[in-house]
Amino acid sequence: MSLLFAPFPEALNTGNIVPGSATVIARLRLALAVQKGAAKPDISTPAAVKRTLLDAKSIISVDPTQGSVGGIALLALEKLGITVQVKPKIKWVQNGGLVQESVAKGETEIA
Repeated sequence: MSLLFAPFPEALNTGNIVPGSATVIARLRLALAVQKGAAKPDISTPAAVKRTLLDAKSIISVDPTQGSVGGIALLALEKLGITVQVKPKIKWVQNGGLVQESVAKGETEIA
């Protein structure tokens, strides 16, 4: 059994997985975080999230090599079509504690 992040097409195309067996067993939601007292980012629609991330001066996330949330964040950027524009502003760190600390101190605008 393999657990995959949707979409599965690349994995299914390998022939190693029976196409009819693909089943979503869980969903993961991402959140944006800002410093306490800062304006809440507009996340009401995918277009609003896209604008929010493109307008952000700085973004921080867990390094994709250190935790799954970083990989999921990259997938979300790809789905929004803004990876190239946003990736240079992302500071990758080892864990969520460092992410929270950076935003709480105002060192980074969005987590």
